[in-house]
Amino acid sequence: THTGEKPYSCELCHKKFTQTGTLNSHMQTHADAKLYSCDQCFKQFSRQSCFTSHVMTHTGEKPYSCTVCGMKFRSRHHLISHTRIHTGEK
Repeated sequence: THTGEKPYSCELCHKKFTQTGTLNSHMQTHADAKLYSCDQCFKQFSRQSCFTSHVMTHTGEKPYSCTVCGMKFRSRHHLISHTRIHTGEK
């Protein structure tokens, strides 16, 4: 929510979320097998998208760039959040 309130809590690790959809997505990290393992640090992931984003922390790759200022990001989500500073959107 815009208030920063996080009313939805994971019953397993107590992490809090603003939306039920985000909580449901998070719950998969507890339920799914960790199918993806990082060759650099051996951290494991249940989702391929999270694994791919993590690998970029080692390679330094930032494939998403802002068309306004050129700043680069590892994930599309972070780019979208960043573009709000240019539009004034919250």
